[in-house]
Amino acid sequence: MALYIFGMRHAQKEGDALTDFGREQCEAVAQTHLKSLSIVEVITSGAERTAQTAQVCMQELGVDWPIRADLRLGIEDLDQKALMSAYQEASVTIKAQAEKQSRLIMVADWLRHWELARKLQARLREAFTDIARSWANEAQDQGKEVHVLTVSHGPLIELLVDSPEHYSPINEGDIVVYQVTSVGSGECRITDADFLPCPLRA
Repeated sequence: MALYIFGMRHAQKEGDALTDFGREQCEAVAQTHLKSLSIVEVITSGAERTAQTAQVCMQELGVDWPIRADLRLGIEDLDQKALMSAYQEASVTIKAQAEKQSRLIMVADWLRHWELARKLQARLREAFTDIARSWANEAQDQGKEVHVLTVSHGPLIELLVDSPEHYSPINEGDIVVYQVTSVGSGECRITDADFLPCPLRA
């Protein structure tokens, strides 16, 4: 099957709403990375900033892709206070270790030092598995590529990348493109991951 899940981090925000620059980022991403795709579905994390990111992308392209929310792509249903406290604590450790070793932060660092990252990774894989099952028949058509756009957060949307070349967290408006295959009744399998940077940086 040829299923590609585009995992986009929401654009620049203030609170839970996009800034004017964040909207410009969405417009640039849409024209640069999404314009040529036949996207069958858009899935956001449930946070307003992810919904706005998807909506501005669609407005820029003049399309009306089906859109829904899946809380497994975000943190809206979790204990926010406890989550941020643990995240900040892990961030200090991870950044210090990376600086000491003169390298960038990697996905593996979050999985090693932030206990919740493993839970978020499992939720993300479960959500991607459901996406793969939903579109399996269409993706198996000869020569057919199926594209699904998900809008989430960082460090979260990159947690399924299993490659030392990919670093974390991705910046606002960046995209990780996952090539996904389903494995019978089991979990989906990521066969490749690519990185598409947002054309506009803050």
